[in-house]
Amino acid sequence: MIKFSQLLTEIGEQLAKELSDTGVSLLSKDEWDKDGGYWISTGGQHRLYTLRHDWNESYQFGEIGASGQRQTGTTRKSYWVINIAKSWAETLKKLPALLKKYEIKKIYIPDYDADLDPNATARDIVFDENGPMIVGKKHEGKTVGWVKENDPSYLVYLATHISSGSYETKKFIEFLKVYMAEDIKKQEESLTGDAAIPFGKYKGQKLSDIAKVNVGYIKWLANSDSDDRGYTPHDDQGKLLQQAARKFAEGSSEVAQAKSVEEDRARRFAPLVEFMKERVQSAKEWEQNDPYSEGGFSDFLQQLTNQLAKGQIPRGKAAEIVIDNYGKWFGGKSRRGTKEYNRRRDEFMEKYVKGEEAAWGLG
Repeated sequence: MIKFSQLLTEIGEQLAKELSDTGVSLLSKDEWDKDGGYWISTGGQHRLYTLRHDWNESYQFGEIGASGQRQTGTTRKSYWVINIAKSWAETLKKLPALLKKYEIKKIYIPDYDADLDPNATARDIVFDENGPMIVGKKHEGKTVGWVKENDPSYLVYLATHISSGSYETKKFIEFLKVYMAEDIKKQEESLTGDAAIPFGKYKGQKLSDIAKVNVGYIKWLANSDSDDRGYTPHDDQGKLLQQAARKFAEGSSEVAQAKSVEEDRARRFAPLVEFMKERVQSAKEWEQNDPYSEGGFSDFLQQLTNQLAKGQIPRGKAAEIVIDNYGKWFGGKSRRGTKEYNRRRDEFMEKYVKGEEAAWGLG
């Protein structure tokens, strides 16, 4: 294997001569970052090295100010010119002729400094600890080995959070998962049992502390029921945290007590659930027969019904929808604001809400 910088050196003499003969000069990265220009891209999506042209384009925005002009901004534009080749060696050999063809006088050739065989394709890039960081700006320009020595948690974060990007990015993350395997394992072990929450309003607090003040948050985090609108993890760390929450919930007295309360409430809610099932069916029939209906309300009522069947309380506007339906439809149709409607609402409050006004968001 050979580093791209070394490959440039080996081909460099001939390349430099040919570029000089055509009057082409090489842009530095700082120059390209500032003003744009032609450059060589890895073309990660199609795994072909490509010739591209980037430039800065000005635009106006906002209201016209006292000066009689709007504010101005700059955005970066990028244009694909042509695919060159699969390997770096072939790309660099073809470059002088392409520069002459397109009358290009300046170009930026990135040194990705990845280990490459002279005839390697983009798929053959190999990363090691001596290579540079290619993901994230925090330690840009540093080697992976330096970052592991000085900020290992950052590499663990990248390895467990990033799941998309170019081919090179994905391959770099695969390398990090192997390179940081021991540190990732330590994190996995820390995210078991009574784990600390790494995000959100309870960041830094342990599950046991949160359960004392908001057991519902633990249940949301565990999200063991597919019908619930619970936490959905989007990365490896989130999945580990959810597993920890589920494990904690199994042995938590606070969660067990909350479950017992919900079971008792579910039995008390049984007549209400049957009523809501009827409302779901009526809503479905209405949606099917009304040509102007976009649907969706019956699905929303179904979610509320599922929630009530588990002894869980809808809050705020959702709670008001349940109460309003009860007032208008329980035992027959009744218009909002009538004596019968108000009587049914009072009945609902007495049977299902009394003593738990705060939980319903009505206190």
